[in-house]
Amino acid sequence: MLQASKLGPDVATSLPKPSVVPSTHLPSATTAATPQANTNKKTPGSRLAHEITFKSIAEEFAAAHNLLWVPVGRVHEKSRLPMYRVTARADGKSGGVVVYVLDDAVWLVEDGSSSGNVRAVTLEEMALLGAKK
Repeated sequence: MLQASKLGPDVATSLPKPSVVPSTHLPSATTAATPQANTNKKTPGSRLAHEITFKSIAEEFAAAHNLLWVPVGRVHEKSRLPMYRVTARADGKSGGVVVYVLDDAVWLVEDGSSSGNVRAVTLEEMALLGAKK
C-alpha cells in the first residue's frame, strides 16, 4: 500500500505484482492464541443481558409446541395489556386462543374479544387449547 501511494498516477503501470506467500509463513495457531493481559474484560455487548420475562418463557413454550405467538393488535379493556393469538394455523390470523400475560400468568380471553371474560391457564393448557382450535 505504501509503495502504491508513493507511485502516484503511475501506479497502474509501475507497481509490481504481489508475490504469493506460502501458508508455511503464516503465524501458527499456537502463536495466534496467546493469552491477553486482561482476559476478564467484558465486551460491550455483554452489558446488555437478555432479559428473561414470563412472556418470553410463554412464547418459547408455544414455539416448542409448534404454535405461533402472534400479536392481535388490540389490548384487553380491563387490564390494558396487549393480546396475542396462540395458534397452530400458518396464517396466524384465526383459530387458536387469545391470551395476554400479567403477573407471571397467562390469561385466556374466553371469547377472544377485548372485553371478554378471562381466566388464568397453565402453559400446558394454553398449548393444548391453541393446538385444538
